[in-house]
Amino acid sequence: MRKLSLIFIIITMIATFQISGMINQSKFSITVGGGIRNISEEIFETVYGTNNIAYSIDFAYKLGKSLEMFVHSDYLKVDGELEFDPKATTLTIIPAEAGLRILLGKSKFKPYLGLGAGYYMLKEENFIGTVDESSTGFFGEGGFRFYFGKLFIDLKAKYIKLTYDVSGTEVDLGGLSYFGGIGISF
Repeated sequence: MRKLSLIFIIITMIATFQISGMINQSKFSITVGGGIRNISEEIFETVYGTNNIAYSIDFAYKLGKSLEMFVHSDYLKVDGELEFDPKATTLTIIPAEAGLRILLGKSKFKPYLGLGAGYYMLKEENFIGTVDESSTGFFGEGGFRFYFGKLFIDLKAKYIKLTYDVSGTEVDLGGLSYFGGIGISF
């Protein structure tokens, strides 16, 4: 799985540099925002609840009129209580994601679709101990932007496919997320 993710990222970067050499006009954008991140694993939902708040940042490089390469990260830190012993526990997930996004439409309103891969760092701390793991995963996203000149509002839904092997048990920490943000293109 890690080799496949690394190969995907390398191919994406090579294609980006090849395409960018053919295009005279490049555009960058930065989007900051926040949203709701849900975790598929039932035990995590029981311990940490649903609709947890995550903060995000997204850097994109436009390749032509409708294709973008982007890198994305968000920060999720949530506190909860263990299920069988009501002691405090904390979960932190920080991803480093890269992908391609296609922008549709030619007006101020632009829907988009994107795919990519990521490296996800997980840390869970409680009285039992600390789990500090990392894993690779994949995601797909769909959303839209509404432009006001160089500024835009970005709203998206994202599904993350992410599993961790914790002490011989496979844990599903992917799930559906919703993000919104404000961006600027330059």
